Amino acid sequence: MKSKDIKALHSKTVGELQKDLEVKEREFKKFNLEKKVKQVKNFRLGERLRDDIARIKTVIRQKQIQERMKP
Repeated sequence: MKSKDIKALHSKTVGELQKDLEVKEREFKKFNLEKKVKQVKNFRLGERLRDDIARIKTVIRQKQIQERMKP
């Protein structure tokens, strides 16, 4: 993810982030299956997907905490 994409995550709603998370997790599962069958040419893709998933989960968690803190 580029820095502008990371900043754009903070402007999305939790629902949109959940959808993005589902897409990234599907891509990661597909990548793992292809890796086991030796069809993968770019092994760094797995690391990037894992990092993207972690970033999205972090932003979701931050938004949930902010919602709890509001009176």
